[in-house]
Amino acid sequence: MCLRRVKVMIDKSVCLWYPLRISYSSDSRVMKLKDLLDKEDGVETYVPMTYKRVDSRLQLVPALNNILFVYTTFAKLEDIKKNKSLYEPLRYMMHSVTEDNGLKHSEVIYVPDQSMNDFIRVTSTQNEHVEYLRNMDFVYRPGTKVQIVDGVFKGVKGVVKRIKKNMCVVVPVGGIAAVAITSIPRSFLEVLVEDEHTNL
Repeated sequence: MCLRRVKVMIDKSVCLWYPLRISYSSDSRVMKLKDLLDKEDGVETYVPMTYKRVDSRLQLVPALNNILFVYTTFAKLEDIKKNKSLYEPLRYMMHSVTEDNGLKHSEVIYVPDQSMNDFIRVTSTQNEHVEYLRNMDFVYRPGTKVQIVDGVFKGVKGVVKRIKKNMCVVVPVGGIAAVAITSIPRSFLEVLVEDEHTNL
């Protein structure tokens, strides 16, 4: 069945985190667009960074390919994208939703504040125990939901997984990306009760 047109099921005046894909991009283009957006009123951006070896030297580069997170209202984002040719490469990320009547439509993806705040806290530290995960099927398999209650990541919520036989806490963000905290004492973890606020 074909997807119906895109629907926006959110309040367009509320600030939210939107993951945007950048067409035909390079690391330098991602950072250029980030710098341009940071100069816009009412806009905040985030690009997770990591060290990679480039031409035999370690350089700090975007950790995710062609993705920029933007915090603003949908109305502001639409205005930016429609009226400024510099931002033409920015593309919404979408997901398919099936309605009660069986019809499908596409919705713009946004990331809840709690999830984004946890993701920023974990990825902004350049901690050697933080590892980016690419296999999202693995990330969203069932697991015990926990909150870290001590240490540098205190307050972060995630899901306990085993990676290479080691216990890790996986922190997903919007079905797009995830990071694993690969070394954390069990005593730092508190099991979360399932409720609408767990948001993982």
